Amino acid sequence: MRNIFLITIITFFTILNISNVQSETLEVSDVILDIKILKGKSVKVKGFYVSVGELGFIYEELGSMTALSVEPKNADRNTRKYLLKKCASGCNITIEGTLSEVYGMITLKLESIIK
Repeated sequence: MRNIFLITIITFFTILNISNVQSETLEVSDVILDIKILKGKSVKVKGFYVSVGELGFIYEELGSMTALSVEPKNADRNTRKYLLKKCASGCNITIEGTLSEVYGMITLKLESIIK
């Protein structure tokens, strides 16, 4: 009986935590650690963004090797232009998008920049 109670409490707080994700700004490391529950969800992620042509990466911070791939192709033109011009050599930024994972590669499909 005690185990069922504990499982119910853990499940409740896990669901509560997932529902708060949309309003919370996550770090890159949070996304990597919680990808199993975040996959398919729209999230806000803060970090150091580097644009390499049409590819993008958001790192935990400048100099970090902890990163997510960012797919900007579905974002509007102004957002993509901002990233190309302002973040080609890197910038601190908060972005919003939907997370996916394929073969261990976590990608954020960019929807918008949070200003």
